[in-house]
Amino acid sequence: MLERALAKRSELILTSATEVELARDMLKARRAHLVDTGIDREEAESWGPAGAVHDRPIVAMVGRVVYQKAPWRFASVARQLSHLAEFIWYGVAPHDPIDEWIGDAPVRLVGWLSPEELDAELAKVDVLLFPSLWEGMPYALMMAQVRGIPAVVSDVVGNRDAVVHERTGIIASDDAALRAGVERLLRDDQLRRRMAAEARATGLERLTDARLGEQTLAIYRGEY
Repeated sequence: MLERALAKRSELILTSATEVELARDMLKARRAHLVDTGIDREEAESWGPAGAVHDRPIVAMVGRVVYQKAPWRFASVARQLSHLAEFIWYGVAPHDPIDEWIGDAPVRLVGWLSPEELDAELAKVDVLLFPSLWEGMPYALMMAQVRGIPAVVSDVVGNRDAVVHERTGIIASDDAALRAGVERLLRDDQLRRRMAAEARATGLERLTDARLGEQTLAIYRGEY
């Protein structure tokens, strides 16, 4: 109720196209604007391609081990596909409920890293599995796409805005589709390389902050 009331009197500035649609449809917002926050363009252009050569493909997740990130989904896929790849979760905090959500799944847990350390780790990743229950516009997913990492993601706000289905990754409707999407990318090197290249090109076009300044100024000027 509060959101609906305020939406009639406010300028809503949102970070994903799906959020804009929801604001207009559900809140009846008259003035809802999209601002592409994204990855720093200059930094993104300096990154090399991900997916460095190693013995086994790496499937990764970046984030806290918390309910919102659905870590049990990641653990389930790891249990089923650990014969095809190594599974790594980056960003584990000291008090995250690992035993509850991941248990004995074959997942290597890595704690918090500096931006430079995370950059170095992402350069090794072949597939991002991002199974969250809800998002806004996830920075880690945008970073992976701009790096050229194909992603298998849950079909929620933000995830579906960052990933182009069947081009830069796979948007999965349920748990079975998450597993199937990861397995498909692991077994098909050509598909993985094609999606990686398109993720990189599309990410630089769609998921950086290149338009942030002009979009923000346009809102202040009443042009957007």
